[in-house]
Amino acid sequence: MILEWVVSAAVAISIMVLFSSRYIMRWKLEEIYEKAKKEIDSLERKCEEHIETTKKDKASLNQKLEVMETCKLISDADEILEILGRISQATDVQDKC
Repeated sequence: MILEWVVSAAVAISIMVLFSSRYIMRWKLEEIYEKAKKEIDSLERKCEEHIETTKKDKASLNQKLEVMETCKLISDADEILEILGRISQATDVQDKC
């Protein structure tokens, strides 16, 4: 009777240990999965934010480039006007001579 009870208890404990370790492993795996999922979501958000920042930076750089090109055109136009002014003065001097 006692031996039967000890064997039954041992079997019951063995089954509990077997299943509890499986559940513990499953619980740990679910915990790891949830943590990894949160990390992936965080990285995706950071990536999207970086893409948006990059787009804004690119737009800003394009605007600066347009301003620089416009300034260069204005500078070139000023030089052309100055050259034309000198040519006009030289022509006036030749006409007077």
